[in-house]
Amino acid sequence: VGGLPGLKLEGIMGSVPGPKGDDDPVQHEAKTKTNLQIVLDNKEAMEQAGLSIEVVSVGGAHCYAQAIKMPGVTEVRAGRYPLMDHRLKSFLPELNPAAKILASVISHPIDGMAVLDAGHKSTAPDQGRPVLEGIEGGNATRFSAEHGTLKLEGEAAGHFNPGDKAWLLPYHLGLCLNQYDYIRAVRDGKLEGFWLMSGRGRFG
Repeated sequence: VGGLPGLKLEGIMGSVPGPKGDDDPVQHEAKTKTNLQIVLDNKEAMEQAGLSIEVVSVGGAHCYAQAIKMPGVTEVRAGRYPLMDHRLKSFLPELNPAAKILASVISHPIDGMAVLDAGHKSTAPDQGRPVLEGIEGGNATRFSAEHGTLKLEGEAAGHFNPGDKAWLLPYHLGLCLNQYDYIRAVRDGKLEGFWLMSGRGRFG
């Protein structure tokens, strides 16, 4: 690249593997630092070969806390960090998920079960089921294409009658957001605007 006409080498990009389900935060931090150092070692090797590396861009959201402490990193690609999701919460406990799915209860066939109008197409539970927010004893357990099932125990058994609303926290935000045309932006319970999903429908 450095020797080809019409091209200018600005820097390098590295994608740091995300946490696995069985990683604990300490293991994850150690792995992240090791992987970030690989990117920085490559920067140093390229500079020793006479190349100018002005930009070192790393991602994703799960590595920002370590990346900002490592001299030489100039950019952290945000990924899911701005809105968060349930998967990242255990590794970034200081941040709370802002993105939520508002579902409606359409059926409460028995005391221990409620059915929502949010299924695979709206929650994208490919890597993990969304998490029901706010009610102890309520869990999102099964999803079909169009519907989600809540298992209700204890305090939750008296909630979620037809017409009630339920908030679901996406497990993996990147798989969920592409299902929507826009996000309703809310602050302190008040609707402030709509954020268009600029990548929606642009695969072709």
